[in-house]
Parts: sequence; C-alpha cells; structure tokens
Amino acid sequence: MHVPQACEFRGAHGGMAVVVCPPGLGDAELRMIGRRACFGRQDCTAWFWDDRDSAPEAPPTPEQPMSEAQADAAVAIYIASTDRVCRAMPDEQAA
Repeated sequence: MHVPQACEFRGAHGGMAVVVCPPGLGDAELRMIGRRACFGRQDCTAWFWDDRDSAPEAPPTPEQPMSEAQADAAVAIYIASTDRVCRAMPDEQAA
C-alpha cells in the first residue's frame, strides 16, 4: 500500500493529531496514516483535512480551540481505540 508523501502532519496534542492529505485517499490509507500520526496511542484520534487552508495549523488546545469551520471542513477521523476511519458527510446527508 502506498502512503502519500504529500500528507502534512501538523502535530499531536492531548490525544488529537492534525493531518492534511490530498483528496481521494481510501480508508486503508487513512487508517495507516492515522496509526502513524497517533504514534500507536489508543487514546488518540487523527483528524484529516484535504484542504490546507481549512485545517488548523496545530492541534487544538483549551487556549486555542478548533473553530466550528475547521471541524466542519474535516473529511475523516481515525479513531485509534477501534482502528476505524469515520468519513464526514455533507450537512444535507447527515440529517
């Protein structure tokens, strides 16, 4: 399986990792990247964006939380405790 070198790891803090990757990656690729971004920690989630400008520059903290727009722009989340990728859905489909 090919892991894109174009992914940008923006850090991990407090159990959350921020990763920006090109669009079109499959669940298996995101899972592998998420495992690496979480450094094998089970209490971690890796959030993925496919647009550099929409992603936070660093993992959120209580002093600098993620904005609602940034959260809405995430395309997927890797949950380490279940080794699962959850895809974001457009608002119209989520209801």
